[in-house]
This record gives sequence, C-alpha cells and structure tokens, in this order.
Amino acid sequence: MEAHYPVLSVHQYALAPLALIEHSQVSGADHAEALTASRAWVRFGNERKVDLADAGRKVVWDGL
Repeated sequence: MEAHYPVLSVHQYALAPLALIEHSQVSGADHAEALTASRAWVRFGNERKVDLADAGRKVVWDGL
C-alpha cells in the first residue's frame, strides 16, 4: 500500500492530541474541535472509512 500523504494514525490519535493538550494548558487556547476531529479520523473518518483502532488487540493501525 502506498501512502498518498504523510499522515499516520499515530499522529492523529496520539502525537498531535498530546501536543494540542499541552498547548492548551500553556496558552489557554481551545483545541477541542481539533481533538475531536483527530479521533474521528482514526475511527472511520479516514479515506477508507475503516476503524483503525483495534481495542481487542490494543493497537491503532497505520493502514490496512
């Protein structure tokens, strides 16, 4: 599978949200909408419309 852009689920589900949460705590900025969109992308909001979070295996897939 060839990636068409450099966004991985780890960015959407973990790294970006952690950075936004930290930024919110320091700056007082509200990133709630971006955090919700980030999780939605992993949970069926991606181009393939699949859930990349596999709770049974405790993993978030980068792609299928």
